[in-house]
Amino acid sequence: MHDTERLHLVAVDRSQLEAVYAIQSDPHSWDHDPAARHRDLAQTGAWVDRAALRWLQGGLSYWVIQARPLPTTQAATTDPLRPDQGALLGLGGCQRQVTGAWNVFYRLAPHARGQGFAVEMARAAIEAARTLDDDAPVVAWVHQHNAASRRAATRLGLVDRGLHVDPSDGQEKIVFSDHPWPFGRAARDPDVARM
Repeated sequence: MHDTERLHLVAVDRSQLEAVYAIQSDPHSWDHDPAARHRDLAQTGAWVDRAALRWLQGGLSYWVIQARPLPTTQAATTDPLRPDQGALLGLGGCQRQVTGAWNVFYRLAPHARGQGFAVEMARAAIEAARTLDDDAPVVAWVHQHNAASRRAATRLGLVDRGLHVDPSDGQEKIVFSDHPWPFGRAARDPDVARM
């Protein structure tokens, strides 16, 4: 469990399966990659199990993102942009990728977009990753047409390193990272295209 100014971040596990499925199966959460949307609870269960295992193996993985309660001094103040306490906002965090890099990930519910929650969560995740291994690069794999995700990666201080093949799903994406990209050739390399 980890808290930021506005967010309550809880390690993904089976107790949140229905909430995670709500995000992973929402077509609006997959505007950039509709074919990857979760079609059933079993698919989400497998995703949750993999994320939970990464918590055990590496000490860090993905969180369920919830709205943090307002401090008691602000309890009487209504902020129309602040979601209800405990409201599910999305999923995200950092976990090791097969390259050894920390993969930063964020997927927000449509109602939670555009309010800086992805960047707020990702900063906490990157800080946690660097506490565990400060030498490993931090990367974000972003679909070319996902402008909001590209902006978030840039706000995190990650640099566009060009198109590469994401080893987690074999798709060509823009890799943003905080280190020069040492993990393979650009996706336009004809040898990579044959892999």
